[in-house]
Amino acid sequence: MSIRHKIASIFIFIIISVSVGYSDTVRGLLRSSDISPTDIYNNQWALIIGINKYHDFPQLSYAVEDAKSMKTLLNTQYGFPEENIILLLDEEATKNNITNAFYTLVEKTGPDDAIVVFYAGHGETQKIPGGKEDLGYLIPIDGKMESLPRTALSMKTINIRSNEIPAKSMLFLVDACYGGLAATGDYRSNRQLDIIKGLTKDRCRQIITAGKKDEQVVENEKWQHSAFTRVLLNGLMELKADTDEDGIVMANQLYSYIQNNVLKLTQGGQTPQFNNLSSDEGEFAFIDQNLILNDLDIDLSGFSFLTIPSEPFGALIKIDDELIDKKTPVINEKIKSGYHTITVFKKGYKEFSIRSFFKPNEPTVIHTVMSLFEGILSFSGLPKNSHIKIDGELIGSTPLENI
Repeated sequence: MSIRHKIASIFIFIIISVSVGYSDTVRGLLRSSDISPTDIYNNQWALIIGINKYHDFPQLSYAVEDAKSMKTLLNTQYGFPEENIILLLDEEATKNNITNAFYTLVEKTGPDDAIVVFYAGHGETQKIPGGKEDLGYLIPIDGKMESLPRTALSMKTINIRSNEIPAKSMLFLVDACYGGLAATGDYRSNRQLDIIKGLTKDRCRQIITAGKKDEQVVENEKWQHSAFTRVLLNGLMELKADTDEDGIVMANQLYSYIQNNVLKLTQGGQTPQFNNLSSDEGEFAFIDQNLILNDLDIDLSGFSFLTIPSEPFGALIKIDDELIDKKTPVINEKIKSGYHTITVFKKGYKEFSIRSFFKPNEPTVIHTVMSLFEGILSFSGLPKNSHIKIDGELIGSTPLENI
């Protein structure tokens, strides 16, 4: 078990992937057949950041996994296009790259778009000289404790950047504790409004964080995530936060689910917070893109069967963000009927994820498309004129660069 640093201040962002599956007693699925992600937002974007291998801060264990899982969730279940997701992990998550990602969102998003910003990593707080308030920072991979203003990302600066972004709706999910200094409004419920378009028509800047200012964020091998991200993923992937069962999770619904369950999971050690970062009165909505079963009476209490061929051989498999004890190929793996997210991954290959509906008592075959990563290999000149072979094939002699 490890602990992420707490953070107090203006605003923070983070978000990440989950565990899914429907209850054995479900019969049919209640869905709003007349609403899809494109009915609410013109386009959806995400900035997802996960950092484990800090240079000058304590190492984390599951922040990168949090970020990867969030990307899979948004892409496969909630209709965020792959090309609209900016994923910055470990060495990619420099201060410069994160800043440039915000500028990219300024340049590319439109006034009817939505953005989720997910950050998993360390946060720090410093007293403002001569002031009564603390100033919070997100710590990039290259952040240094002795020079936070120069090397870290000030919450005030991030808040300014978010207001420059044209997108209508922004939700910041922060796996760090939060002092609330940037918030301009308190948590409020919009549940008296029954029209989703009415809830989302106005601009919003909202934030859900893992805990209060003086609390610590915990991650655990048992969860393979932090407590906050574990609950967040369950709430969205399994639609446990969807209290009215319409396939749409509003920000206030998500917060209610997260707060209750993080408190339970941490035995009161973390109290998630929800605030508005501006005076705007809109609401953020997650819309499940699989809204097709509302008129079908399908008994989902049975099982289906999953088959994944052996390309590539020996790849690991996750079903709804849970790692199973088998590798590819798998034949007729028993799985609950209903929607599930299947992720296949192997070192050296691009990860493959897909969300599919598994019909009761029927087999489903998933053919993975996993390309090898390309890299650049260089050899020094010592010892000079040494022969170099790759997979048994002679490619040259040292020195050799940029293969």
